[in-house]
Amino acid sequence: MTRPTRLLLLICLVPLAIRVPGTYAQAPSSAATRGLFEGEEILDLTLTMDAKAVTRDKSDDRPYRPATLSYLDEAGNTTLLDLGVKTRGHFRLHSLNCRVPPLRLNFKKKQVKNTIFAGQDKIKLVTHCKNAYEPLILQEYLAYKIYNQLTEKSFRVRLVRITYEDTQGKADPLTKYAFFIEHEDHLAERNGGKIIEKLTFHQQQTNPALTTLTAVFQYMIGNTDWVCSQGHNIAFLYIDGSTRSIIVPFDFDFSGFINAPYAVPNPGLNLQSVQERLFMGVCRTEEEFAAVFALFHRHKEAIYALVRNLAPLEKKVADRSLAYFEAFYEAIEDPRTVQQAFLGTCLKP
Repeated sequence: MTRPTRLLLLICLVPLAIRVPGTYAQAPSSAATRGLFEGEEILDLTLTMDAKAVTRDKSDDRPYRPATLSYLDEAGNTTLLDLGVKTRGHFRLHSLNCRVPPLRLNFKKKQVKNTIFAGQDKIKLVTHCKNAYEPLILQEYLAYKIYNQLTEKSFRVRLVRITYEDTQGKADPLTKYAFFIEHEDHLAERNGGKIIEKLTFHQQQTNPALTTLTAVFQYMIGNTDWVCSQGHNIAFLYIDGSTRSIIVPFDFDFSGFINAPYAVPNPGLNLQSVQERLFMGVCRTEEEFAAVFALFHRHKEAIYALVRNLAPLEKKVADRSLAYFEAFYEAIEDPRTVQQAFLGTCLKP
């Protein structure tokens, strides 16, 4: 891909309106958000719904279907929540790609008080997609947790084990791993800011340190499926009193670290596979890159521990993931590779 074409990829679109957390009826409080995203243990849940009716909804105006979510609290009592559920997403929404597409759950505000979902309203659930893809969901969960290690300006996640039950009795119960993603308004509130939408600016107009951190992180996990134009897999966070927005990445299933069977590189990038890394950030000085690399070095053991200690992840998958990350660390420690992979391919402002 030519440099002008690649430069267009880094023109960032953000929204025309600023959505301020706390200004609408379902806005959560900070205290209420702690229940779901501050724990590390895997939650066991049961989601009961009309499976066929939900999964066949593909239109833009698809409705929330009635469902229930239940779990045992710390005292061993069953908590039962009525909610709405509908499909979401793009690639994984289509039945050829996923049998169980990603979902959005819509809680009733009054019902979730004093539960682990207190303060939640509409929240994303990333599902296993297909039975054979369940290990991929664990790896994508890890990608979020790794970025959490590097910055608070990141989406929190919570791993769950869900039993799906069909109200019509036409499908057997199915238990699989999934994870919840923090709502963007919660992310903004937690960081004292707001989410920005539909404005246009270049990467140079965003927070330089965190933009470089995002780009290096995407290089680490081998992800080129992020494009600032139209905000593709990027949220834009504005912190009160700052002059530049912060980019916050999400949606990592096309990364080389995960290496999903369905993932293919963008043909415009001239890559042979998603496992081939490409730095897609703007150019920085050697000193600026060194400062970001140092952050990755400081968190290396914690990052590796995340991979090693995720009990449901098979050892062979963990070992393969660590080997992929080790190649990244070798790259940022080698001055010649830094020159070639970062300074040699970065996009000039």
